[in-house]
Formats: sequence, C-alpha cells, structure tokens
Amino acid sequence: MNDYILVVVDMQPFFTRNRKLIARIKQEVLTARQRNLPIVFLEIPHHEPEPEKPYPPTYKSILKLVEGYDRAHVVTKFGEDGSQKVLRVCRENGYPVNDRFRVCGVNTDLCVRKTVKGLLGRSQAIIDVPRSACDTIPKMRKFCWAKFPISPRVRLLDEVAA
Repeated sequence: MNDYILVVVDMQPFFTRNRKLIARIKQEVLTARQRNLPIVFLEIPHHEPEPEKPYPPTYKSILKLVEGYDRAHVVTKFGEDGSQKVLRVCRENGYPVNDRFRVCGVNTDLCVRKTVKGLLGRSQAIIDVPRSACDTIPKMRKFCWAKFPISPRVRLLDEVAA
C-alpha cells in the first residue's frame, strides 16, 4: 500500500530559510495532493513563554499549493510533539491512523523527531521520514539522525516523493 498521510512540521519562516528544503517540501505536498492524500501542516504560533512574539505561519508558497484542497489541514501545536494534533485531525476526518504517515519539515532533532516518536507511541502506523525533506539548524545536522527513534516501523528514506 502506497497511501499515507503527509505531515509537514513547522515549515515557517522563523525556523528555516533553506531554499532546497522548501522546494523539497513543495514536492512532497504536490505529490500528496496529486495522489489525493491527506496533508496535515503543523505550526507553532509562538514560544510558550512569549505569546506576544508570534511566529509567522507556514510559508505562503507552500500553502498556495493546497488552496481549495479539502484534504489539507493546518493545525496549531504548542510543543515539540504534534502527534496528538495529527491524530485528532485524522480521526475527525476519517483518515486511517494505523496505516502510514510520511513526516517531513523542521527541526529534525526537535519537532520532527518528537512528532515521529509520538506517532510511534500513539498508533501502530509505519512512519516514513524522507531525510532530504527534513532539516535542522546547521550545528545539529551532523548529529540529528543519530538521535532519531529506532523502530521497525520507522523508515528513514533518502528520496523525496515523486
């Protein structure tokens, strides 16, 4: 089965300006939309102790790709693990939560990792993580994959969806 729910984590200007990553995320979103798959965008509105300093939302150029697409959902989370929000959206919309997720975005060592770990603990799904559609701050790039959850249900992939 090749169907999945695409989860895009924190693709907001505050967290990344990496043009290659943005292009790869766009490819992931376009592929999911072309295949009529659900897409969940996770956003963090602000750092918890500073609500008066809001972060900008998901890149407009990414969200433009899903305008008018009723299977795309933007969800606010208030911590690093967005898995509960993802699963809630899936259940509310009748999407299968125990099949397959494809998770990408930033930051690999924080929110992407914690969301994958949360999905592992809260579902029985297989979780694909395309490494080339994930990124983190430069000083963590060398170490981020070493900290990633190891499980037979987590597959680290080298390719972007096509």
